[in-house]
Amino acid sequence: MFDKLKKLFGGQAGAWSSYEGASYSNKRRHVPGSSPTDNHNELNSSTRSELVKASRYVSKNSGVAKEIISSNQLYAVGDAGIKPKPQGGSDGWKKKALGIWDDWSKYPTMDGRYSFVEVQRMVSRLLDEDGECFVYKVQDEKGNPKIQIIESHRIGNWDAKADDYIDGIKFDRWGRPVRYCFMSDSGVVQKLKADSVLHVFDPERPSAARSAPALSHSTNHLRDAMELLSIEKHAVKMSSDVVHVLNTENAADDGEFMPVDAGETTDPNTLQRITGGKVVTTQNGESLNSFESNRPNSTFTGFLDYLDRDTTLGVLPYEFVVDPSKPTGAGVRLVVAKADRRFQWRSKLLAYRLIEPLWFFVMGSHIAKGELTAPKDWHKIKCGSPRRVTVDQGRERREDREDVMAGLKNLGDHFDEQGKDFAEEVEQRAMELKMIEEISKKYGVDSGKVLSLLTVPEESGNTAGDNAKQGSSKA
Repeated sequence: MFDKLKKLFGGQAGAWSSYEGASYSNKRRHVPGSSPTDNHNELNSSTRSELVKASRYVSKNSGVAKEIISSNQLYAVGDAGIKPKPQGGSDGWKKKALGIWDDWSKYPTMDGRYSFVEVQRMVSRLLDEDGECFVYKVQDEKGNPKIQIIESHRIGNWDAKADDYIDGIKFDRWGRPVRYCFMSDSGVVQKLKADSVLHVFDPERPSAARSAPALSHSTNHLRDAMELLSIEKHAVKMSSDVVHVLNTENAADDGEFMPVDAGETTDPNTLQRITGGKVVTTQNGESLNSFESNRPNSTFTGFLDYLDRDTTLGVLPYEFVVDPSKPTGAGVRLVVAKADRRFQWRSKLLAYRLIEPLWFFVMGSHIAKGELTAPKDWHKIKCGSPRRVTVDQGRERREDREDVMAGLKNLGDHFDEQGKDFAEEVEQRAMELKMIEEISKKYGVDSGKVLSLLTVPEESGNTAGDNAKQGSSKA
């Protein structure tokens, strides 16, 4: 019998496994779910829908969730958005292509309501709330390239006859998407071709058809924290409403009133006129005490802190999102560095799955209409990242300048990290130099002296601080 069980389970399993994690114990519950299978079976349509519903709820009502989402928007997209930099063609072609892109970026959506910077911010938010979003590439009545943002709840198995769709997506035998099943506001179901749809998500497993929200692991934590805090707030309100407590040793028994002979007492009104304030008299065996509440206490707040910490794990550092006051020195730099790597990854994800395909779509449309030539590698671009988050801005800027002067870093990378475009900065500086020369020639002065007057020296405060630290360490 034992041999038959071993053969059935493919070897030792359950209570007979040498791996403790695979052994059964009545002291812990079974691991929920079925046996390991493809991701699209584990994350089926109903499961994903419940996760999205919970994620959208906490993003509307939880401060921790809002901070995570807004931080990704702020540092991964920035105030000016992620901009493409063409790698092919001449300088003149690049300038013309960027002009076309800038004009398209003003109103890229079919409804004309949002700029491309706003589109990037919304896509980043949907990656956190829903885990994914879809961008439909269309053309308006004049043949101009446009896009339509499709939220995750609009893609699904809406057509009962389309039983070969997996959560709204039809795949070929190699696992490539072929069509997406989309439902419009009017309830009309459309089968969108895969080459006209961009599926923007962060894949975790190769068998995934759709993606789960980034906060799926912590929606229960956030909901529990909000419910516990609401109950505790109500208890604090009730406690605050009680000011004094009258303690008595002569409580009535069985609902009968037992009069107490208080004897002769001082008139409270007389004392009140002499001493001021309010004077209260009590019966024998009674005492009037102030009520002091211990809610909320440190144990409760510490429990909420644990829930918040576990919520942020795997998404952003807790110290970056909630409480940056505890880490110091190297700990602060580690927290900021980890957060910055997360933001850089989000920026690269948006560049790879959103901006690069849209560059191909927009430029290709203008090339097809004869408005733009097609030089070699016209479709290749690089995307600059927004200004990076830092904790020592003065020191890092000084080190960047030193690296540029030493040739360890090129100017293009330097301006990329500042969220600026290299070509625009060089052209602006050339215009400024030309203006200085023209004004100097007008007044008959040396342009070099004028330029030296406009040169801003390095901040002496940061340098002095660093020198002071070095001197103290040597001492």
